Amino acid sequence: MEHLRHLLPFVKRYRWQLLFGLLCAACSAVLTALIPQVLRLAVDELNDHGVVAADLLRYGLIMIGLALVDSLFRFGQRMIYSAFAISLHLIR
Repeated sequence: MEHLRHLLPFVKRYRWQLLFGLLCAACSAVLTALIPQVLRLAVDELNDHGVVAADLLRYGLIMIGLALVDSLFRFGQRMIYSAFAISLHLIR
């Protein structure tokens, strides 16, 4: 715990970047949880109405879109945290 106290002034200086990285991580977690829910809705609709090509395409595009946005949030999170880690290493 003693080592963490030395980092507090540095963390305060970069609190907005860290907060944005945390926000990116939270958004990524939400999107990751949404993809199986969309799949559940697709399977339920296919069971009720049969296989309709337009429905398959729509749900497939929704899942691909969610995955792409999720990857953007993950990329942002990694870029922010890696820049923070590099800055932390340079201060040592």
